[in-house]
Amino acid sequence: MRVGRIAVAALIIALLMRRLLVLRFQEQRCGAVLPRAAAEVPRGRVIVVFNPFRNRDSENTTERLIRDLKTGGCQRVVQSLSGGKDYHPRVCLVMGKTGSHNLIWREDGEQSRVLVYDIPEEQARLWITFRRHESGFEVSSVSVGH
Repeated sequence: MRVGRIAVAALIIALLMRRLLVLRFQEQRCGAVLPRAAAEVPRGRVIVVFNPFRNRDSENTTERLIRDLKTGGCQRVVQSLSGGKDYHPRVCLVMGKTGSHNLIWREDGEQSRVLVYDIPEEQARLWITFRRHESGFEVSSVSVGH
């Protein structure tokens, strides 16, 4: 009886390890969003399943940026990112009133990354673009759209 339980437990562990290896392999091929996971649902909404093994460095940087955008220094932050040009005042108007945000899309490329957050209170989307630099990926622009 005890041997049977051990054999079942070993089989379950082996199957779980195999599944983790398959997911890891998919992550290397697919990136941050699992391709077959986006499915249309009623009212124009999309369900996106993010790869659990994705690199979250850009998401962590974005969370710090969003925290800064919610403060009184938003205008300074946005202007420093745009180099003083292409300043989007709507970013600060929207982010100053925001209580919550949700990552709804992410696209990773060799030279750039785009993260899109839903801002439900304002019925808006926050678009954050990263570009590859010598030190890695850095935020290159922030904008808000509907």
